[in-house]
Amino acid sequence: MKSRPLAFACALTLGAIPSMLYASNPSNVTVTSIVTGPNFSVAYFTVSGPALTTLTPPTPPCNKFGAVNRFVLYINTDGGEAALSLLQEAQAAGRTISVNGTGDCSVAGDTEAVNYITVN
Repeated sequence: MKSRPLAFACALTLGAIPSMLYASNPSNVTVTSIVTGPNFSVAYFTVSGPALTTLTPPTPPCNKFGAVNRFVLYINTDGGEAALSLLQEAQAAGRTISVNGTGDCSVAGDTEAVNYITVN
């Protein structure tokens, strides 16, 4: 039987495309709210800005709120704590951020997860 590593690699790549098609990436937006708690392993945050009206497609299908401005990230890791700290600092200083979403709702079933955040 022949090995088909290329076909397998293509199948894995094509399987990831649907979520990547919906990955949000608003830039130059401001943090409007951050919600977390002592027993949460995640933080939800919202952003606002003119870039939100130009996102195409506007949000992943799993985002039950249909909101292009709501994201979630894990905060129970060093990287998650650092991302939360960046959000808090950007909000306090009134600085804009850019968000790169994952295109899926794997962290919380109704909100797009964050791939990375950049403070502008």
